[in-house]
Amino acid sequence: MNCKSFLALAVAAVALFTTPARADLAKAGDKLLQQELRQEQIKATTSRVGVQLGAVIEEYERNGLEGDDVVVLKAIRGVLDKLTDKEIARVVTLLQQTRTTTDADAGRRNALDAFAGQKTVTVQLRALLLEYQRQQALQEIAARFNALARRQGDNLKEVVGLATLTKGRDARRSETAHMVALQLQETEQSTIGDEAKIVLAKLAKVVASMDGPAAERPRTALTKAEDTRLTATLDSATGDLKSSNLLSAAGNEKRARDVLSDLAKLLLPARDNLEVMKQALRDLEKTIPEQKAAIEETKQAAKNKDDATEAEKKQAEVVDKTDGIREDVEKAAPKAAEELKAAVEKQQEARALMQEQAQRRTSKDSAPTEKQAQALNKMEDAKKTLEQLIAKAEAQQQKPKDKLADLKELKKKVEELAAKQEQVKENAATAEKAAAAEKKPEKLAEQAAKQESVKAETQQTQQDAAANAPDAAKTLGEAVRQQEKSQQALENKANAPMAQQAAKDALDKAAQQLDAQIAKLEKAKEDLAKLDKLGKEIGKIMQEQQKVSMDTAKAAEKPENKAAPQTSKDQGDLAKQTDAAKADAAEVAPEAASNLNAAKENMQAAKANLDKPDAAKARPDQAQAMANLQAAKNAVDQKKQELAKELGQPPPNNTPQLAKASEAVAAAQQQVNQALAKLDQPAGLQEMLKQKQQEIAVAAGEQAKAKPQSKPLAEAKQAAEKAAEQLGKNDLKAAVGEMAKAQKGLQEAAQSEGKPAGEKPDGAPADAKPADAKPGEGKPGEGKPGEGKPGEGQPGEGKPEGSPQAAKPTPSPAQLAKQQADVKALTEMLAASQAAQQAAQPLDSAAQNIAPIAAGEAGPLPQQAQMSLDKALQALTQAAAQAQAGKAQPAQANAEAAQAALAQAAAALALAQEGVGQQMAQQGQGQKGQGQSQQQGKGQAQGPGQNTPQANSKEGQGDGKQGNWNGEGGADGPTRQAKGASGFLGLPARDRNAILQSQTERAPEEYSPLVEQYLKNLSDSAARSRKK
Repeated sequence: MNCKSFLALAVAAVALFTTPARADLAKAGDKLLQQELRQEQIKATTSRVGVQLGAVIEEYERNGLEGDDVVVLKAIRGVLDKLTDKEIARVVTLLQQTRTTTDADAGRRNALDAFAGQKTVTVQLRALLLEYQRQQALQEIAARFNALARRQGDNLKEVVGLATLTKGRDARRSETAHMVALQLQETEQSTIGDEAKIVLAKLAKVVASMDGPAAERPRTALTKAEDTRLTATLDSATGDLKSSNLLSAAGNEKRARDVLSDLAKLLLPARDNLEVMKQALRDLEKTIPEQKAAIEETKQAAKNKDDATEAEKKQAEVVDKTDGIREDVEKAAPKAAEELKAAVEKQQEARALMQEQAQRRTSKDSAPTEKQAQALNKMEDAKKTLEQLIAKAEAQQQKPKDKLADLKELKKKVEELAAKQEQVKENAATAEKAAAAEKKPEKLAEQAAKQESVKAETQQTQQDAAANAPDAAKTLGEAVRQQEKSQQALENKANAPMAQQAAKDALDKAAQQLDAQIAKLEKAKEDLAKLDKLGKEIGKIMQEQQKVSMDTAKAAEKPENKAAPQTSKDQGDLAKQTDAAKADAAEVAPEAASNLNAAKENMQAAKANLDKPDAAKARPDQAQAMANLQAAKNAVDQKKQELAKELGQPPPNNTPQLAKASEAVAAAQQQVNQALAKLDQPAGLQEMLKQKQQEIAVAAGEQAKAKPQSKPLAEAKQAAEKAAEQLGKNDLKAAVGEMAKAQKGLQEAAQSEGKPAGEKPDGAPADAKPADAKPGEGKPGEGKPGEGKPGEGQPGEGKPEGSPQAAKPTPSPAQLAKQQADVKALTEMLAASQAAQQAAQPLDSAAQNIAPIAAGEAGPLPQQAQMSLDKALQALTQAAAQAQAGKAQPAQANAEAAQAALAQAAAALALAQEGVGQQMAQQGQGQKGQGQSQQQGKGQAQGPGQNTPQANSKEGQGDGKQGNWNGEGGADGPTRQAKGASGFLGLPARDRNAILQSQTERAPEEYSPLVEQYLKNLSDSAARSRKK
């Protein structure tokens, strides 16, 4: 259609429909304005929430509060700020452009872009909420376990106290107070057990709902609960209390308390050594005053048996806390752990003396307090050690050291210490001989200072080795203990050659452990380099396989189902490359090698099908090959992360890579929007044709049922049904063939009745002309399709289906033959249309944009982003192939599925850039209706997209104002499932051809809105004239 034709249509629209056009356009503008205002409100609300979160975060920081909550809140604020400044603002701008543009095509593109932007914002907000809920759920469960551990600890103290009071007697047959205490403890223990089971069930539910690395911590906690038989231990404790077996109950309760405490720690995010030491320091700063209070209480209770018992309980509580801190820092700060261990030993010695004091077995009233004071000194020493280590660790964070180089330095230092220890041993032996000869034992005492110096160096080296070489650090700790024995002996003017030799042996063993670890890390460094190269090779194979898959998909959609010979050759070459990669992976990544072998076999099977030739049959193998390649890539990335962690390498700064991935996804979203705009009209027309063909098939069936002796009607019914089925399968060529058979059968049936096919319906004046009739004078059934003039219908004349007025007789064979001819002609035109093919290029480009990102070119992605990109790539491949083959409906459905997956990927990347959800669990399936685009007339095509009809719509067949445009079968309707006759099919052939041609030709931009409105009114007027 040329510009003059469009100009003529525009002039006709201005002359005939100025008022209705303005009303309809105004109504559309109002809807867009409402959307725009709502988006502005959302933007303002989002901005306000961001400000409020900022205030909360500032309050946390002012009070020196840190933790996961603050991290998550900061990330949420960052994402909200970006949504406000960028995403939501862009949606508002697009809605403004859609509302004000005079270019219909541009308006459609802007509307689709706005819809995609809204979906991206929604997905990001939903992802934020899910991530926060996941964090909160784990923290809540951890808090519950912590609370249960405290209650279990309290009940344990009561059991121990009761056992002390009953002195082994059965509490059930003891004093009344003992019986009441036992009953209370039993009730509390039973309650703890029941509540623990509820929390464990909730933990199991959380684990079941999560996947990937994010589920690792809760899964580990659940496994620990099962391995330690927590529920059985709790039940046993309750049973022991019922039978008054207090000592057994105490043992079970202690085990349960420790497990509950461990579960709480496992559920919280993993802490590095620095954070462990900081927390231990905070705990120790609280426990030291409690030790001081215990000393004062012991002093006051020196002569009172009852007070002494309470003082001993107080000291027992401090013992538990001190030992808990020791366990926390055992690996992070071995020296502090040794000092705390010594403190616990002195505390326990004090308790033993206090128990004796309570039983009046000793009169050494000051003995317990002396032990308690010694314990306090050790606690103070541990506190100083932690402060020094924290300062050193914070300084090292500014300049991180290479782990391998650090271990080599440690080994050198340990070897030097071994030599010094040997020297101490030799000097002590010489001094021992001199002391014996000269009868001067003080000569041995002089060697104590040298042993102390070596011991101090060994302690420092032990601490330096704690982070990177825990096994060697433990061995160095044994060397320190032996050196301490040697020092004490020398101070007492006695030699300790066995302790000195044991210290030397421990130092030699530590050097051997470090040497083995160094060799292991050097191998890890080599493997990491190999894995890096392997990962790049797999990424290249994935990109090439994607190209081959795209070529195969396009060939499979063609009638001949035959791919080009080059496609088969490329597939074979990729199989060989994959086999070579498998050989490279065999040693460094066995799991990846297994996946690569499976991918190779998939490629070989695909090549065999391509050679047959059978492109369609090759596609499943190609899809599985891509899945196996991705699995291999994931295995390589996982192994690289493990080796990098083993080497002590800091996590890479992936911010630039995430930004690159986000840009690629955004570009792909724009390209998919362009494709959807091109697919909108042909997909809607095909759905309308299918619906009309189904109506013809039903009507033909009714005619055949009424006239069972008519063979042409039976054949026409069968052919019409097959035509509808072929339309549903997007096989337009086959559908046209069946339509021709149906038309022929209907024509023969009409001729046998004595009426030529295409004759005017009964009651229509043979000599009537459109110009002779006035608006409103025609009666229902009198006018031919296309004879009524646009604009003559009155509001309210269109009756919804189901009302008494909507009932109408079954069309005659002649009328059905005419309708079948119209549908056949339109189907032939649609098959020849190039509108769907024009969508193939942007879909192909979108796939090319994200293929390198999905293949790992931007580095490892968050799990949700990777999964979403894989889905998008698969849907884009299918959509591009279907669009090129002219199959608009399935292409549209797959394009919408790709758009939904891209929105998920964009959300995951946005969260990852803010540091949240780097390894997010799968967020569940997309919400129902994700396949519905801004242009709502998409139909329920078979494919990934699923559209949700507007069940409460009152715009069935037309309301006299907008007719079929906003009805269920209209171009702006929700499902295009019109139940009445199609207004488009009722148009004259000339106008139908004009509309089809306009799908691929552009009008002057200034006339586009008028042309669009003309087509709307033309469709409505034709529908109304047909009903008259």
